[in-house]
Amino acid sequence: MGEESRREESERGPQMKYFLYARKSTDEDDKQLLSIEAQLEELREHAAREKLEVVREFVEKRTAKEPGRPVFNDMIRRVEKGEADALLAWHPDRLARNSVDGGRVIWLVDTGKLMALKFPSFWFENTPQGKFMLSIAFGQSKYYVDNLSENVQRGLRQKLRMGVYPGRAPIGYANEPRLRTIVIDEATAPLVKKLFETYASGETSYQAISDMANRMGLLTCRSHSIRKSWMRCLLSNPFYIGMMRYKGELYEGKHEPLVSRDLFERVQKMLNQRGRTQERPREGDPCFFTGMIKCGSCGSGVTAQRQKGHHYYNCTRHHGPCELKKYIREESLSLEIHAALSYRTLPGEVADWILAQVDQWQAEEAHRSEGLATQHAARVDDIQTRLNRLLDVYLEGTVDKEEYTARKEAFIREKASLSADLAQIRTNGAGWIEPLRAFVTDCKEMGSDLAEADAEELARFAKKSVLNLNIVKPIRGRKDGKPVAIGGRTPADLTCARLPPGGPEPEGRGGGLAARPAQVRTRTDPVPQAFSEGATFDPSADPAQIAASFGAEGCPSAFVFQVSEREPALRVEYPAPLNAVAAFSALSPAQKQDRTIWWALLELNQ
Repeated sequence: MGEESRREESERGPQMKYFLYARKSTDEDDKQLLSIEAQLEELREHAAREKLEVVREFVEKRTAKEPGRPVFNDMIRRVEKGEADALLAWHPDRLARNSVDGGRVIWLVDTGKLMALKFPSFWFENTPQGKFMLSIAFGQSKYYVDNLSENVQRGLRQKLRMGVYPGRAPIGYANEPRLRTIVIDEATAPLVKKLFETYASGETSYQAISDMANRMGLLTCRSHSIRKSWMRCLLSNPFYIGMMRYKGELYEGKHEPLVSRDLFERVQKMLNQRGRTQERPREGDPCFFTGMIKCGSCGSGVTAQRQKGHHYYNCTRHHGPCELKKYIREESLSLEIHAALSYRTLPGEVADWILAQVDQWQAEEAHRSEGLATQHAARVDDIQTRLNRLLDVYLEGTVDKEEYTARKEAFIREKASLSADLAQIRTNGAGWIEPLRAFVTDCKEMGSDLAEADAEELARFAKKSVLNLNIVKPIRGRKDGKPVAIGGRTPADLTCARLPPGGPEPEGRGGGLAARPAQVRTRTDPVPQAFSEGATFDPSADPAQIAASFGAEGCPSAFVFQVSEREPALRVEYPAPLNAVAAFSALSPAQKQDRTIWWALLELNQ
């Protein structure tokens, strides 16, 4: 009897109070523009035709895939309070596309708080069969959303495999809607590249580079001004070198890189440095050596101030109390930097000889380029085969997602690096030839200009020569007792120092590099062939064999030469200035591109 009574009440629709509910799945005005208006028009006409009393209209622009819609929750609370006892919507999927909200609607029908549900496109009656059909409609709605989500994700994965980024292009690029791809934005790309080049110089901070971007008029994808935290995301985004990171995974992109891999890696090195000093430009009264000096006692940065017409440098004590209490005048500091830089210059005749050697290396590299290109191309194909096999193993469930992601990223990085090297080989041959030629030319020019250089020019030379200066305690025997600056950055994979013939390993000295405590093998057998100008050497040969081919009995100098921390140091005897060229021949291709190693080898000539 109670069920028949409910059916009769359901048929007396006009006596019930209805809430009208209209919803579209996005809050963006340019999508589903007519959806809400069309629903409201149809529902109002249906209410008038069926003589339904609508007491309130609810409009929501939010997806029903997940629970938590504020307008829907407000409507349900009002139903529970008794403000209405029936709902009017276009279809059950407008009310719910998830099991939580669908279950709430059915529960309100079960408890009698909802007496009727009206849909122009779906028939519902308050009976067990009607509620069963309603639950099926809600289930179909959820299935549609889940299936649509899976289809979308599958499409996104396919786009990523094809090298197309499935989202908004980062600043410097633009989405091309007609081709559905990403192209370089000619207006902003040069500005973004300028940001990378400026930060790679090491002369600016996050805040300064962010201010620079804002002055350029650059905006984020959402048209916001650029903040310091956002700038790190830009500078570390692999998208700018032709790769894409999406949901933690790295993919190859087919878009054109905006910056070179070398520039990007230099920026990452700067980003990862900790505790380095930042140069702060001073207007009107520049202190040229700030930003390039650290305290040799505590490791803090060094600041400067002007007193009595002179600039004085002292420790900032950023890391706490410091033993270095005294100041050093800029004039004294200039003398020390001048002395350190003097080890990093080349006389004209030596530079010309090395440049001739560089020309010879370039000719040799041209012959090797074709073979290297073939090897790199074969390696790239092999990595692609490994990636395909790794994907098959992952789909079979043999490896978990974490291991798959890690191995995939390693393969992609190696492939991208090889592809970049391959492009470099096909375009310019050995990538280290031209930078080395420019390096030697700079050393030659610095040798001629150093004598007349002022503080500003000395600072510029020091930055270019990767000179790393520390202010240390006074040297014993110095009459004025003032602290002095010494330095010279020691590369991780090459250590060298001048040794007297047959003598012990020396201590580090100003402007030089300290030899490592290592096993030293000394050549004792006579060398049948002395070093001759213009000789060439196989870079892949054993360093010991290369070392043994240089020098002659009674040579005036000896050096410790170490190309790897895992290998014992070699005590090599041969005359300067040809030693640096000989040592350079023994380096690997990667080491040949390290400017820090070039400076270390250059000091062998002094």
